[in-house]
Amino acid sequence: MDNKERIKKSGENHLKGFNCAQSIACAYSDLVGVDEKTMFQLASGFGAGMGGMKATCGAVSGAIMVAGMMAQQKGYNKAETYKVCSQIPKMFEEKNEKKKKMENKEKSAPIV
Repeated sequence: MDNKERIKKSGENHLKGFNCAQSIACAYSDLVGVDEKTMFQLASGFGAGMGGMKATCGAVSGAIMVAGMMAQQKGYNKAETYKVCSQIPKMFEEKNEKKKKMENKEKSAPIV
């Protein structure tokens, strides 16, 4: 399964009622050798911004879960794992900032 298919699967998971962390983590679970049911259970508490606290988006948490496990399986030490995982929230923020800017431009664009 390529990344495009995994992104599609994560969207389908969310439509089925998975929280954001489960949606992402389950779409990538095979890459770390974890069955989808176990990954679903592991990610269950990370929904609605980490346990319903409306903090870090579950999509970020799910991606970090998978990336951290992949890094450890490759033999990365703690610092290397943190370095890899720290990129995920940064990319998420950048992508969503661009999206917000585009939405704001659309709202303020003159109607012709």
